Amino acid sequence: MASPASRAFEGPSGEREESSPLSTTDREVLVFSPSPRQRSKFTFDSIPTYLFRLYAPCTAGTTTTTEVISPAWGQVGNHKKDLFRLPPEEAASRLYDHLRWVVRHEDRCNLMSWSSSLLFVLQYGLYRYRTDHDKPSLSEIHLLMLDTRQFPEGTFLRDLEAIDEFQKHSADLAGIKTWRMSDKYFGEYLTQGRLNVDGQCSQTSMQQLIDMGLFTLCPALGITGEWTRWAIPVVNIRNDFDGPAISIDRKNVRSAITMAQAYLGDRLALPFAVMLLSLQHRQHDDETILGGFRAMFTDDEFEALDLGGMKFDVESGRLAELNQYREMMLAINRHVRGTEVVEALYSIRKLTIGHYVGFADE
Repeated sequence: MASPASRAFEGPSGEREESSPLSTTDREVLVFSPSPRQRSKFTFDSIPTYLFRLYAPCTAGTTTTTEVISPAWGQVGNHKKDLFRLPPEEAASRLYDHLRWVVRHEDRCNLMSWSSSLLFVLQYGLYRYRTDHDKPSLSEIHLLMLDTRQFPEGTFLRDLEAIDEFQKHSADLAGIKTWRMSDKYFGEYLTQGRLNVDGQCSQTSMQQLIDMGLFTLCPALGITGEWTRWAIPVVNIRNDFDGPAISIDRKNVRSAITMAQAYLGDRLALPFAVMLLSLQHRQHDDETILGGFRAMFTDDEFEALDLGGMKFDVESGRLAELNQYREMMLAINRHVRGTEVVEALYSIRKLTIGHYVGFADE
């Protein structure tokens, strides 16, 4: 595999391109800036390392591998203001309209949505394929995966924290929170205005994932009768995690890694492959999984990813696929670190034996 430090992304032509990373100071971001009194209520330092955004031809705003722009960003008025700089009642109204996607609110919508759950986003892609009025093909429905680590604090806002802050100004927001505290939650995060994502993301299409074996890794997603629904099929798949873990072989692991590397690039291949394997209930520390990742990735790639420093959705404990993803990533990290210790001890032992036995050239 190529160097994991390279900033690979897929350009408009579908070819993966290389881009130089931008620092947090160079990146154009309209950050969420609550007042000092409000700030302690937000966990801006606990944003998941990876987030997803799905878009189709009729998706409002602009989404590409270089920028994500809200529908209202180019409009005249106060649409370019930070949500926390608006009058509270107006901010609450805009937040509600976006989260519920109220009809014809786009002209004043300065928010864009992301999700920490690959499962939820994939089902959403299939749902969009069946229900969008312009009948997009699966190759026109794209999945964007973003590495959040190079963005300044305040770029991403957790939906539940925003609801908590503004629900006192809107009774409707309280109803949304009740729904999102249920098993239908999908780990939503918000950005606002224009977000420069150049060099920090890669994308693929639903058709590419299906062609590479998505439904083999998660057969439940391939039930076409469920494509006209969104949340319920996800809940049904999550409920399957209550049963016994599904056995896995090296072919499954290789398929997930190959799919991830082919369409998301070397830099995002490992986390995306782990997420693919987490779409079904599997033993998170299965030796086939751990050994497969250890064999397919180099020490330099593991080091560049900084597995020990990865952040996960704070709600992972109640979302089966996110909980398994977290546990699998932690198990891989322990396995890699354990292998390094064993190899180091083996090298020390060889040196020690060589010293005491004595070699002919010493």
